[in-house]
Amino acid sequence: MFDSFAARYQKFAPIFLRIGLALVFVFFAIQKLTKPGQGTAEVQLLLNLDLADAAAFNYYLGIVEFCIAISFILGFKVRIFALISSIMV
Repeated sequence: MFDSFAARYQKFAPIFLRIGLALVFVFFAIQKLTKPGQGTAEVQLLLNLDLADAAAFNYYLGIVEFCIAISFILGFKVRIFALISSIMV
């Protein structure tokens, strides 16, 4: 019974995976775009930047995360943006 259910919906699994990942990237992008100064301590520790530079870097990361989310939702150049997202982690 489960095999017929899984076989019927197997073609939709990549779409739901892309949409789920896109939602995660959208939530984190919104957080970084609305409050770019919030995560500056982590950026300062990793890259040894000044406070203003770390906030700008955090803002640019939010833009990149939003672009990745849009790519996942639309299915445009997903492999390239998946590589970029894996580098960000």
